[in-house]
Amino acid sequence: MPWPNSGDYVEALRDSGLCFADDELIDGEVDVDHNGLPLALVGNSSSVFRVVKNEKAWAVKCFHWHDESHERRYRAIEKALRSVDSRYLIKFEYIKQGVKAAGAWYPIVKMEWVEGESLDSYILSNIQFPDRLANVKRDFQDLLQTLNRAGLAHLDLQHGNLLVQMDRIKLIDYDTFFVPELDGHDSLELGHYNYQHPRRDKQHFNLSLDNFSAWIIFSSLHCITLDTSLWHKLAGGDECLLFRQEDYGDPFKSYAFALLESHSHPEIRNTAKLIRSFCESENGLEAIPSVSEALTCKIDLQPLPPISTVPAWIKAREAKLGKSMISLSHERKTNEGITYGTFKDFNEAVKSNDNFEDIELRNSICCLEDTQIGKNSRVYHFLGEDREIALKCFMSHVPNRQEHYEAIKIALKGGIKEYVAQVYYLPRGIKVNGEWRPALKMDWLKGQTLNQLRKTQINEATASYLADRFAEMILCLRRQGIAHGDLSFDNILLCNNDLKIVDYDSMYVPALMGKTAIETGDPAFQHPRRSLKHFGAYLDNFSSWLIFYMLKRLYVNPSLPELVENCLKDERQADVVKTALRNMELDRKADVKEMAALLKLILGYEFPAVPILDAERSLTRALKNTTDVVKENISSPFLKKKPKN
Repeated sequence: MPWPNSGDYVEALRDSGLCFADDELIDGEVDVDHNGLPLALVGNSSSVFRVVKNEKAWAVKCFHWHDESHERRYRAIEKALRSVDSRYLIKFEYIKQGVKAAGAWYPIVKMEWVEGESLDSYILSNIQFPDRLANVKRDFQDLLQTLNRAGLAHLDLQHGNLLVQMDRIKLIDYDTFFVPELDGHDSLELGHYNYQHPRRDKQHFNLSLDNFSAWIIFSSLHCITLDTSLWHKLAGGDECLLFRQEDYGDPFKSYAFALLESHSHPEIRNTAKLIRSFCESENGLEAIPSVSEALTCKIDLQPLPPISTVPAWIKAREAKLGKSMISLSHERKTNEGITYGTFKDFNEAVKSNDNFEDIELRNSICCLEDTQIGKNSRVYHFLGEDREIALKCFMSHVPNRQEHYEAIKIALKGGIKEYVAQVYYLPRGIKVNGEWRPALKMDWLKGQTLNQLRKTQINEATASYLADRFAEMILCLRRQGIAHGDLSFDNILLCNNDLKIVDYDSMYVPALMGKTAIETGDPAFQHPRRSLKHFGAYLDNFSSWLIFYMLKRLYVNPSLPELVENCLKDERQADVVKTALRNMELDRKADVKEMAALLKLILGYEFPAVPILDAERSLTRALKNTTDVVKENISSPFLKKKPKN
């Protein structure tokens, strides 16, 4: 009898009250796609679903096939991991009667759902911050030591199984684990091909088998921290870091080894030779040592011949990028100037329920008096049968908008959900002038924007509370590798004494890695040199510093946002004498002077390099800490020298 496929499991999980037997999963909320069906992350041997119950998120792995030894393996792995107390590992449980699909019960593996960026995504997001990558490298080495001390080996170390939160690693996917109780068995799988030694086979199953893949990851991180351009030169992120399977099989024809071993930095040359020595060694895989940072000892190998031919995979990457850019350019030209209607057209359309396909909207009433007007959209307020709905109607076409919001929808259900509204992209959201136009459906949030709030009388305690909650919110987003992209006093609401963010058009989530931004945010809160090409987890760093300080001083000077807006407008002007920042520095008010000092510091960075908001220290110490790391290549006219402490 064949095991259920992905479609069978999707059908089963439509009713989590019937398909699960585990108390922590029964009646849990399963993530769904835009059609309302359970969202499956499909692999070769399993489908994984995200299930949330009582604020706890689980990854549920449902198998497409099963071996007689599976249960024994998973029980042994579960037992071994339970005895290891480590922040690198997550809760793991094999449940024999796990899910009912196609009329029968099948086993599942239940694990804690971990929010974070995969290692390759994190590298791309932080490629301009080698210090952060060095932190990850050290944390990875600590992880290896933890596993080694416990007598464990993961056996599929690769970018997708290493999730990063704030430079800290979590290890996931424990199917292939070696534990002492399984000694003498064959390996269940061979691991990701771009991280495994070419001579590895299923008979290799022991504690030392992590060593080769660990060296591939560690040495790649080490080389990138020394020269970040290597990531792009070797097309990192293409299911690999710096090395690929073909590099290991024939190092003398390897573009990667040739490039690295001819590098100007001696540590990069030596690291590449060390990896090549593992590939060429006649000794067994067990002879490869565990990772250490002793990379400076000289390694003598036969020199590699120069390679002038660019490999096929780089040509393919360049061709794909070129084609993508041409396609995007064509799409923009094709849709240039296309609008979906005027504000009057939309105001008329929302009055009739016949202009909606969505059942909930068809049974709701629009409150036109609450309409919120944006630059490129309108948000309408609907009263539904059991909740209030916000419907964002877009005024014009934007390429890839649906893909953008589908990725964001999934991210909003994760660790940041307390700060956001859940969104649903409707391709046929509203009929305007006889044509279906897309719309975004979400919860209607009741509260005051920070802009509305600052026009009231705020005391010091309230201002301090708002600043602290804002810093916690930014830290939460950053831990998930997410950036709102358009933080402003209009996009942050105080709802039931807590903060919420709205308007996700500019949001970055890890699933959108490699894409371009749709918008650049409110210029009153954005770095003067930000552009659409800037798109990563760093998007909020500049604006979060500004907003944090503005909130701290809201009770003293609620007009700071206008002063900052004028200053940033001044900085954007070319070939003129800039005076706004200088005038703030000369102001008699202490809060304006401090705001000027902060602006002066963070404007000295290129936009992606602005430091992350650090609210743990007092403002004075935070400013001092920021000053300490200002680079020498400062472009602001007011920062000709490194600021004094």
